[in-house]
Amino acid sequence: MSTQRESTKCPLACEYCRIKKAKCSGTHPCGNCTDHNEPCVFPERRRRSRKRKEREQDMEDRLARMEVLLRTATQPSLAEGRSEPSDSIVESISVACQEQWSQSPGLQPGSVPSEDPEGLNSPPGPLQDDEFQAILPSPCQDIALVFSTTAGFSPMIDPRLELSEPISTAIPKAPLVNEGSAQGQLHMPVSPPSTAVPDDCGPDTTTEQENSDPQGCPSYLSICTFPAAEWISRQVGNPEFLTSARRLSKEVMKGERLERVISPERAPEPDRETALKWTKAYFDNCLDSVFEITDRHEFERRLSAHFKGDQNSTSNKSWYALRNIIYASGCRYSLSEASNPAAFTESRAQSWKYFENALSVHTDLLYVHTDLTSIQALVIMAFHAEALGTPALEYMLVSSATRLAQSKGLHLAPPPSLRASSEEALARQSLWWTLYSYEKHLAYRSGRPSAIDDDYISCPIPTTLKRGSNVSLEFVSKTIAIAQISSAVAKRLHTAKAMQQPPEVLLETVQDLDSQLKSWRECLGPLFRARAPFKTHGLPPGTQVYHILYLHCTYYALVIAVHGMFCYPWNRPDLQASTNPEIHAQIRRSTEAVADASRQIILAAQRLEITATVPVWMTFYFPLVGLINMFICVLKNPLGSSTASDLSLMDIIVGHFGYLEFISSSEMEFPFPREIASYARNLVKQARGGTADDLREPPATKFHDGQSNPAPTVHTSEMPPLDVVLGLEDWCTFFPAFPQMGPLPFTGIFESGENQGLGTDPLNFSQL
Repeated sequence: MSTQRESTKCPLACEYCRIKKAKCSGTHPCGNCTDHNEPCVFPERRRRSRKRKEREQDMEDRLARMEVLLRTATQPSLAEGRSEPSDSIVESISVACQEQWSQSPGLQPGSVPSEDPEGLNSPPGPLQDDEFQAILPSPCQDIALVFSTTAGFSPMIDPRLELSEPISTAIPKAPLVNEGSAQGQLHMPVSPPSTAVPDDCGPDTTTEQENSDPQGCPSYLSICTFPAAEWISRQVGNPEFLTSARRLSKEVMKGERLERVISPERAPEPDRETALKWTKAYFDNCLDSVFEITDRHEFERRLSAHFKGDQNSTSNKSWYALRNIIYASGCRYSLSEASNPAAFTESRAQSWKYFENALSVHTDLLYVHTDLTSIQALVIMAFHAEALGTPALEYMLVSSATRLAQSKGLHLAPPPSLRASSEEALARQSLWWTLYSYEKHLAYRSGRPSAIDDDYISCPIPTTLKRGSNVSLEFVSKTIAIAQISSAVAKRLHTAKAMQQPPEVLLETVQDLDSQLKSWRECLGPLFRARAPFKTHGLPPGTQVYHILYLHCTYYALVIAVHGMFCYPWNRPDLQASTNPEIHAQIRRSTEAVADASRQIILAAQRLEITATVPVWMTFYFPLVGLINMFICVLKNPLGSSTASDLSLMDIIVGHFGYLEFISSSEMEFPFPREIASYARNLVKQARGGTADDLREPPATKFHDGQSNPAPTVHTSEMPPLDVVLGLEDWCTFFPAFPQMGPLPFTGIFESGENQGLGTDPLNFSQL
């Protein structure tokens, strides 16, 4: 008797019924097989497909794993200092992914994500192949490289791991979790609170962008290059300097990008009374107003028409940007003058809203109905961005303004239709040379190529002022002149071609540039030629103490840039090994010049009043230049007659950055000055405790006789890998321009032996 199958249904027919295409009863044997005397064989029951919920859960798990890969690759600082992965991290990322997938596929980039619970049922929208490639910036082997550049971190995922399942391209477009909390201990500079929204386009590709930047920029931070780090580590006998160099590079580089996309929502403009108050504060007190980038009377006239309802005020994007950036600068100055401790933070937060207003029309300023007002707005935006605690966007803003100005012919002599003394001609000349001076300053400071070729300029330098102007003509003319010398220094010493000069040609170049700098200083008036500390009261109209400080510090920083070619032991090994007595004499003179220039820069930082309006060049850049070069000079000669006073000068800068941390409520913490000051003191203490033979010359510093004394031995095993500690993604700002730059010489850099370190390095490193 036939037996009934377990299931009452017949999802599968027996093989005979399938062949005959007959209806199978589902019994075993079935009726057809019994009637035809055929063996009744049922095929093996197939596994039922998973339900939709199971498939979705599997997709969520796979995407959660990819989230771990992406976030770890693009945010290495989040995991820095952690040795083992935490289950809570993976769980939180998985939960965040599930919440993000619930967003509607129609969400537009830049819009605020919807929190409607009904959106949880919306299916994720698939991405195209090119969109997926944008979200996934690197394969697993590139992620391993990111891990290798993170000091003291065990990756959460084995870099050799192969995914057991293919990664689907049907990934929902999800906004990132706020990155603001993942900055670790890096606090310089800090972005003010922003109304921006997270970027919907995928993970931040900052690391990839930095790795793709060309390695070509002489910089004041050449002590972070590999030969310099090796030399300093040998001098101080402490491999921890490598960690300090790594932290320094990250702290300087991290502020050059916005953390978030600018929100499409704009902050309302101030009322008439507030707008006039901030306008007056800008023109009367802000540092860049001395250049008269925009005419005050013309601006006030347009502002009055704006509050009377002029239709052009609402449609003209360049005027919108100009008045909002004036609001931002005036607002920041007005609020920073308050005596309460929160003035620093409040002034940055309030002014940032108006800066975002101006920045929101950046594209219109460059490509839609451009005019001189567009250039003026971009330049003032750059000056505003250079202030303390603001994202360092000034280089790109000035570059944009420069290209726009050149496209309009501002770098050329005025056409015959404009009289040389006309107001319009003077305004064009003044705007161009202000832009020129600022662009050359930023190019020199950042170590990046200038966008201006001096050989193409025919615009005359202004020799007169506009009617009613109280600007110091001497300050403007001397600023232009020092910018031209800065351009010559970069072109003659730090281009790829210049780096190939033989020592004798380099000697002549350095001496010629030094002569130009001395001639420039001799032409200064008594007010600008005075030495630090400077008086802050009784200055002529139109002159502020910061104008004196700028010319003072720029001059001595250029002295360091010129003489650093011979001063730094790691800079040009061929100079240190030369047998030419003139080269050795220049090395001694350059070292003395660098030391004296460093002292003058440090002395200028005394009694400096720090507010949110003070530019970075005064609060951060020049003090750091003086400190670093003073540190190098102490390491070269720890037993010099001025060493004790030099250490005290270094302590002044340590106190300066300590006060900066205090006034910013610890938002701008910068431990590097304290660390290198400690290294210098320890080395001097060690040198003074040695024998008479040990105290004759600084350890391991090559002098004119071509010999060197041994420094405290630092073995290779004690050194962390350089690519881990120093951060390869940051070196575009710290290397000179080398077209022949290839793989960096890791092998043998710390091996014992005099000729295995700097002496055999074919690369030539420089500092500006």
